[in-house]
Amino acid sequence: MKNTCLYPFYEYILKNWLHSGFAMPEYNDRFHSTVYMATEGESVKLAERKKDIWEKTRLILQQDSLGQRDMLQELLKQTVQCDLCFVCKNCEEKYWNALKEILLDEESHDSEPYKSDFLIPEEMKELLRQRERPVDIYIDNYRHRFFDERNILVMLKGFSSSTPILLNYAHNTNFYSGGGFYIQWNGVGIAVDPGYLFVQNLQDYGLNVLDIDIVIITHEHIDHSSDMRILDDLHYNVSSHYTEKIDRWDEEHSAVSRVEKEKHKIKWYMDSVTCEEAVLLAKKQSGFDGKYNQLYCINIADEDSLALEKKFQGYAEIVSDKTVKLSEAIDLHVFRTAHEQYKENGKDKFFLHTFGCTFECGTDTKTKRVIGYTSDTSLQEEVYPEMKELLSQCHVIIANISGIYRQDILLRKSKPRHLGYSGCYRIVADLMQNEKFDLKYLLISEFSNQVSDIRFGVSKYLQDEVNELARRKGVLAPNILPTEIALTLDVDTFRVRCSICGKYAEKIHILRPHGENNKMQYVCPECMYSGK
Repeated sequence: MKNTCLYPFYEYILKNWLHSGFAMPEYNDRFHSTVYMATEGESVKLAERKKDIWEKTRLILQQDSLGQRDMLQELLKQTVQCDLCFVCKNCEEKYWNALKEILLDEESHDSEPYKSDFLIPEEMKELLRQRERPVDIYIDNYRHRFFDERNILVMLKGFSSSTPILLNYAHNTNFYSGGGFYIQWNGVGIAVDPGYLFVQNLQDYGLNVLDIDIVIITHEHIDHSSDMRILDDLHYNVSSHYTEKIDRWDEEHSAVSRVEKEKHKIKWYMDSVTCEEAVLLAKKQSGFDGKYNQLYCINIADEDSLALEKKFQGYAEIVSDKTVKLSEAIDLHVFRTAHEQYKENGKDKFFLHTFGCTFECGTDTKTKRVIGYTSDTSLQEEVYPEMKELLSQCHVIIANISGIYRQDILLRKSKPRHLGYSGCYRIVADLMQNEKFDLKYLLISEFSNQVSDIRFGVSKYLQDEVNELARRKGVLAPNILPTEIALTLDVDTFRVRCSICGKYAEKIHILRPHGENNKMQYVCPECMYSGK
């Protein structure tokens, strides 16, 4: 038995006398001493306290239940810190409470024998002691991270569909990923289509789940939504532990006071299929807690709003308008896409719940920036006119190309479910017909390298063709960039961040990847010619 405090002594009494059922002898009889003296290594004060506790416990055990209750209540009132431990933990109070529950608490005898803290093995107690939790480390990194206040667009997507999964398995790595992209405008963070390994890409870039205020999911495919649950679970763990205080004017006292800010909340805008999955998890209380999330269903298909409201009642709001105010300075405009097909009477038809969108950022005409996102779609006539109208206002368009084939490159046959090469070309060509054409960048995303690594070659070929088209039209050609994880565009200045020095440059060189499916780099002229 340790001789440094009373805690092990309480453990000894409970384990060897209370739980064993043996009658407690007098203290001196048990410890073979007629004249009490401190044992080796004990202080006299500690020895006296042990004898006092022992005898009081014996006396309690000799009473009926009413007498036991009265004695224990009186002892609990008298409990003081003994100051025998290096840091007193009020262990005497815990001991009398443990004794009270063993002797008087009927519920503790209904099932398993009552266990007190004193009977937990030391190695288990060590495991239960408070340490720095993983969530605390995560939050601490967030507080100390470098925060770039620029208005930026960050591409966090590698490949489409199952391509990265196949490559990771083949090469026994986690190098390849799907993902999505991230927009930061006036301090508001928007994550779009968080697909496979999006969260990892976000954090590798230096961002955190608390940097996300809004999530947009255009459809339920894995390369657009697979990290949805990971993002939600991570956000729940972090937000439930993260607190932030802000200065607020106190009218009553005419002073500034520090108050706790409301818990961080994410607004989710999703197609109806993805929203149904989120609502199901919320109903099961296994995700999308209403305290930390607000769910919205984008009713792009003009489904029966009353039926949707009944299905999602209490969990998600139905948004039937095609313009959504995400914040004071950001408007989301949505359009239907033609992507997911089904058969009806032998004919191919498209499901109508999937959508693309544009982000109108800013309110001043001169400084406003519009970012377009095609998502996955073909250019079917039932969706393209509306899509083209919204894309015509864009300064930047993110186009999901997927794979290509010969007839597609020759502009002879469009792909039925994706843009492909001909879809990307047609969008730029049609937009050039507009007198207000002001497209600065066409960012080609979501490559499907199922035959070969098409990213660099296809983008260069498209740039050449667009340059010739622009020359004939007498307009300035947009920059065609194949996107890679961490490609960053300053949306205000239209400068691209150099992969080497981190500076933003008006002109950027794209370095071909070394080997199939490896990383591309975006290099400023200074780094390109410095030999770095």
